[in-house]
Amino acid sequence: MRKTAELRRRRTAAVLCSVLLIVSGAACRRPRPQRAIEVLVPFLPATLDPFADSRLVARSLFTAIYEPLVEETALGLRPAIAESWTNPSPDTWIFRISENERFHDGAPVTSQNVVDAALASRASLGTIAGLADLQAIEVVDQRTVRFRTHRPAEDFLLAVSALFVPLKSGPRFCGTGPYHVVARTPERILLRYHSRPHHPSPFFHEVVFRRCSSPSEGLRLLRRPVPTAALDPSREMLDEARANSRYRIVTSESGGLSYLAVGFSAGAGPLADVRVRRALRLAIHLSELTAAGTISGGTPVGQVIPPGAFGFDPKRTPPSRNLDEARRLLADAGYPDGFDATLDVNQNGRRTAEVLAQQVAEAGIRLRVVVRSPDAFVARIQGKSPLYLYSWFVGLDAGLALRNAFHTKDVAQGLGTLNRTGYSSPAVDEALAALATSTSAEERLRSLRAISDLLDADLPWIPLFSAREARILPAGINLPRRPDGLFVIAEARAENDRP
Repeated sequence: MRKTAELRRRRTAAVLCSVLLIVSGAACRRPRPQRAIEVLVPFLPATLDPFADSRLVARSLFTAIYEPLVEETALGLRPAIAESWTNPSPDTWIFRISENERFHDGAPVTSQNVVDAALASRASLGTIAGLADLQAIEVVDQRTVRFRTHRPAEDFLLAVSALFVPLKSGPRFCGTGPYHVVARTPERILLRYHSRPHHPSPFFHEVVFRRCSSPSEGLRLLRRPVPTAALDPSREMLDEARANSRYRIVTSESGGLSYLAVGFSAGAGPLADVRVRRALRLAIHLSELTAAGTISGGTPVGQVIPPGAFGFDPKRTPPSRNLDEARRLLADAGYPDGFDATLDVNQNGRRTAEVLAQQVAEAGIRLRVVVRSPDAFVARIQGKSPLYLYSWFVGLDAGLALRNAFHTKDVAQGLGTLNRTGYSSPAVDEALAALATSTSAEERLRSLRAISDLLDADLPWIPLFSAREARILPAGINLPRRPDGLFVIAEARAENDRP
């Protein structure tokens, strides 16, 4: 009897174990609740190479996949891949990589990965990581890397904050960021949350970046029962979002600058003469252009450093429109009857360009506005456009962006990495070199404003306005504004949550 009772007890326990295993197995197979979002963007980058495309939309996507050594935030710099860093001498920076950092395929991040990233960045035409001061980069050990610069470089941390660290295997790129790539087509890129120890989980588990090529397509996509956000929305999309309780519109000072750039290497024609460039500037009514050419308004600007960036001078105001002086300058330059020129713009810049062309025509400057697709526009402004309309974001400090955009281009030295126009000025180059060695905030501010003065006198760019930025978000979702203008989906949170 005792044996029979024991046998029954064991059988009952076995059945219970089986039931528990079946139940627990079913529970494991049941997918956990997912928070998903689609982000509508005007284009998708042609490659996931983080050094190949410097456009804001591309870099916003890259921030979901990759990380830099240190990250720039509204509150300053904070650790990312590097857990710590030291500056033992003015020309030496040592970074210690966190032992918890792993690529999405499970491989640990090593010093050699950082070296490879720095070398790839310097050889690329699409990077914003300014490593011109880099003399050498050395592997100290598996987790320690040393940068040596040609001279003391006070803004070197800002430079490496723009240096994404990927793992490249053939044509594929792997990152360490909060999301990994699940699927990719020319129309959409599907990202899924990648669990990372010692990192907080993002609000959204799944993110789709979807190309939206027209206002009508944007309206169709917004009307679906899918949580959706939109970067660079059209007026029609904003009207749709205002009338739909599922959305909220967030507007803020963008920290960016819209400008006209003169293409010196493309044969600038009459615009090669600084008097003509000054005439063009005086023919523009900036306040009217800002009101008519922007979706959410903005601020006319009289300098290449946008508001909010260190170096901006609030006392420097743009010149008032003066058609008589504009005509006089044109006549002095040999163009009493004005001249014809082509103005290249992307699709979002059409309205601004049309208003601008109407204004400057009154001075005799006849602009033919050519609207190009995103990729065609980028290809065109790489040294082929005599005049184009564009915008930029510089982040907390304007120094690195100024050096990338205005220093004489020298690919081997990593100088002028984003100098698309062929502009070259020994005086500006010298001032940028002095800026890199500024040792105090006061000295740096003086240097930045001196560079701004030189550029204002030469006008390789004609600053126009800092537009207010409008984005569409799902109701109840917030995304903190960043000084670099990036849309970082990993920073999304419920609207009432504190950061």
